[in-house]
Amino acid sequence: MQQYKNSIDQFQPEKLPVGWPWRLFIFSLFMMLAVVLIYTGLRFGYKPYLNSKITDIDNKLGELNSQISAKDKEDFINSYSQLANLKNILNKHIFTSKIFPLLEKVTHQRIYFNDFSFKLADRKLVLNGIAESYGVLSEQLAAFDGEPMIENYILNQSKADGSVAQFKVTLTLSPNLFLAR
Repeated sequence: MQQYKNSIDQFQPEKLPVGWPWRLFIFSLFMMLAVVLIYTGLRFGYKPYLNSKITDIDNKLGELNSQISAKDKEDFINSYSQLANLKNILNKHIFTSKIFPLLEKVTHQRIYFNDFSFKLADRKLVLNGIAESYGVLSEQLAAFDGEPMIENYILNQSKADGSVAQFKVTLTLSPNLFLAR
């Protein structure tokens, strides 16, 4: 803390340099003028220019619209409506034929199926088949387990018949399998 010689010096106003507040004021004034000029240019110059461009494009669209007959417009709307409806129908259509590529993909080489039934409402596929051995059958069940389009499987029955294993398995298939993609 500074020692004052007397109390009058202690209450004297501090002397600030004169140049800094004026420079700040001039800079602020310059920035405000720049903002006002930019706003004025955009408001009274660029906005009318954009509005005239919009009007020109609207006029061109009106000309193009008048060149197309009402019958052509109606035909286009009907065709588009039919295509949109067809797309909706195909997106909801169930393709049961997709079961065969799935079976081809997951079936073990040493297994063959001799009976096949499918219930669409439950998405249940029942397969009767013959495997060379129980080891091959377990590999087949592991293939069913690893396939994402098969939600789950149940081995209903199996029995050894000589050197082969006969089995019946029920697969619950994913609903995504049947949609067109």
